[in-house]
Amino acid sequence: MKKSLCVACLMLCAFGVHSFGAVSYTGSLEVADGELEGTGFWVNDNGQTDPQWFPAYLSWTVTDNENGTWNYTYNLDVFRADVSHFVLEASPSFGDENLLNPIYPGVSNDIITHTASPGVEDQPNPFLPQDIYGPKFDIGDEGLAEPDYTSIQISFDSDRAPIWGDFYAKCGKTGGPILGTQNTLWNQGLLIDDPLAPADNGSLLNHVLIPDTIPEPATMVLLGLGGLLLRRRK
Repeated sequence: MKKSLCVACLMLCAFGVHSFGAVSYTGSLEVADGELEGTGFWVNDNGQTDPQWFPAYLSWTVTDNENGTWNYTYNLDVFRADVSHFVLEASPSFGDENLLNPIYPGVSNDIITHTASPGVEDQPNPFLPQDIYGPKFDIGDEGLAEPDYTSIQISFDSDRAPIWGDFYAKCGKTGGPILGTQNTLWNQGLLIDDPLAPADNGSLLNHVLIPDTIPEPATMVLLGLGGLLLRRRK
């Protein structure tokens, strides 16, 4: 009886949160707190006197759709220059079949390794400090562009559960107070190993939530622990 209760408790911990309502995680990173890095006036006012200047800000919401898929929504706000594209890290096995129901019109099927160009501009991914594998979202003119800011939202579903990872964004090197400035942006944790920890609210070591493993790492740990306890009881 004790063995059964123990296993039932572990299974409830692993799956119970999905049984009593949708799980949703939110988080954000911003230049102002040193959580985002990059180049250009997205991250540095360069001595500007423009009172409208503000540092870049990224937020996200990841929600369990309770049908075997998750919804991933990312919002990026940057000063002035339009966002050219947004790269989101994913696991090496992530493919077109795992990116479902995109509602952002700029979705690209470039789910590839995006090559780093540390310290170099005028490249497909200028100043990107490390290779990133995952989907690229071509934004173009689809973002909400105002005189002093640009705001974009990317949203899609995936059958991959969330884990911690990285992102990269760049502008089209047009407009802005400094003609030809290359604005780029990435999370400060990009150059360190992705944390092997369950998804949660907020950020972990300056990483973002990305679509990666099935099932969630926490679930796998609990299931493994349940099996270990069963063997010990026997």
